[in-house]
Amino acid sequence: MTKEYLDKIIQFVTAAFGLAAGLAWNEAIQAIINAYFPRGDGITGQLIYAVLITALAVWATTSLARIHERLKK
Repeated sequence: MTKEYLDKIIQFVTAAFGLAAGLAWNEAIQAIINAYFPRGDGITGQLIYAVLITALAVWATTSLARIHERLKK
């Protein structure tokens, strides 16, 4: 087994665990929002969820980019 092949397998397994964790957080955050915004306010809860996830994604991406830049120096 070559090093490149092993590196790819590790990347795929890591991505799979990341996806599983993301799906778990998806359900948890939706449950929290649904607790505060009953089903009758579906669009409000969905918009709040979308804004929260977008903000989290921007924060995480920016943080990882900064860490990557520091490690390159």
